Amino acid sequence: MSVPRIRVDLGDPPSERWRALAPFVREAREMTESYLKDLGDSALWASLVDAYRMAFVPPDIGAEVEAIAAMIDKTPGEVLIANLYYDAFRAIIGCTAFAVETPSGPLHARNLDWWTERNILSKHTILVDVIGAPAGPYTSVGWPGFLGVFSGVAQGRFAITLNAVLSEDTPQLAPSITLTLREVFETARTFDEAVDMLTSRTIASDCLLLVTGTENAERVVVERTSTRSATRRQEGGPLVVTNDYRRLEDTGGGGASQLHATACTRFDRALYLATVGAKDPAACLAVLKDPKVKMMITVQQMVLQASTGLAEVALP
Repeated sequence: MSVPRIRVDLGDPPSERWRALAPFVREAREMTESYLKDLGDSALWASLVDAYRMAFVPPDIGAEVEAIAAMIDKTPGEVLIANLYYDAFRAIIGCTAFAVETPSGPLHARNLDWWTERNILSKHTILVDVIGAPAGPYTSVGWPGFLGVFSGVAQGRFAITLNAVLSEDTPQLAPSITLTLREVFETARTFDEAVDMLTSRTIASDCLLLVTGTENAERVVVERTSTRSATRRQEGGPLVVTNDYRRLEDTGGGGASQLHATACTRFDRALYLATVGAKDPAACLAVLKDPKVKMMITVQQMVLQASTGLAEVALP
């Protein structure tokens, strides 16, 4: 099944940027309602979201939230809460990602593992081609109504994917990591600038970020808590990340999370398979589809490449 594509022009007024979502109103509404159901007490969240928006959401994105809310017959607060889902509920989000060297620059592959009812995250996947950003265009692998970035590629610059992780560091009131990733794609002109932003910013929640550039030497895992960071690189061979910290110290991470419990098994299997033959997009997808790498909750499989702008997505 081909993945639908829409175009968002940041040169348009914020209220008009997402008009291409018109054919996906039902899907955006369904996903928002699913997120709100998972998050529970909507009255509690609603009492906090307005203050959060004033403090941490740029005005133009706030206007985008309002426009989408009007399209799907939800309140702006409900749309914004749904867009903050990762920061609130990341314990059920997983992922396996790896980057391998090729003659044309790194291939960046990832499984997005995320439980949802009725498999809606897979069914409603879209590619969003963003133009008009200060640093240049980029493509995000997302869903109708989602304004941030989980996975994306900017041709000639970099690709980034986000994996979930848990630490015992104190959470911070700070910008959402998915909206921070959007800012990085819109403003960072180079791989090094992107890594600098991702290691230095205070963010709302723990995460692991695989960042690849156009050259094989440009491959790094950024390990994050809200306020701390460490980086992990690989001199030759695949660079792999699942759902555990491997460089950042004193995190106490993982707890009883099933995703953390399976992280090492998936890491080892992906590393082995990528080492013995993941040199083109089809081979990378084959690694992602391996039964010891793919999970029952895998909703997206993709191969990205910054040097070419490749964004190949498979929906399991």
